[in-house]
Amino acid sequence: DKSMPPLLVANALECLASLIYDSIGDPGLSKEQNFNYSDPMDCLNFFVGLSGNSAWTIRQMSTLAASSLVAKMATKYLQKNEAIKVCLDCATKALKDRKFWKVRQAGLDLILSLVSRVGKQRVSEADSENRLIMESILPYKEKILHITRASLLDSEAHVTATASKISLAMTWWP
Repeated sequence: DKSMPPLLVANALECLASLIYDSIGDPGLSKEQNFNYSDPMDCLNFFVGLSGNSAWTIRQMSTLAASSLVAKMATKYLQKNEAIKVCLDCATKALKDRKFWKVRQAGLDLILSLVSRVGKQRVSEADSENRLIMESILPYKEKILHITRASLLDSEAHVTATASKISLAMTWWP
């Protein structure tokens, strides 16, 4: 009884991540638009659970799938502390991988997806959803900045570039 090869699982996760659509889990979408997916938080927890796998390809792709989900999930889920904690725990776990830089970059991509949901500078009153997301992330700002600063010292240029993008996205935050 052989287990499934890690590369096959990683490719399946990549395919699953490509199926995630904008505003997944939004109750305002009709059943035809929302397809009967389970709660996006269940999907996020599934991806994060796989991020602890022993195969680096699975760790990388599960973290990237979580990043894709965070970038596209309905805003009401990102306004919950649980979602932000899960994302930061997953990213922290990925950043502890000293051997595979692609796993570390995937962890930073997850943080970048989370931070990018706030939007650009000058969140206006019309962007109340973006403002609410920022207010939800603000208690974790110091932790995110600590992770980012540590990643700026990484030996891999791709990792430091992503860390720089996160820092740049957060420079105007209060």
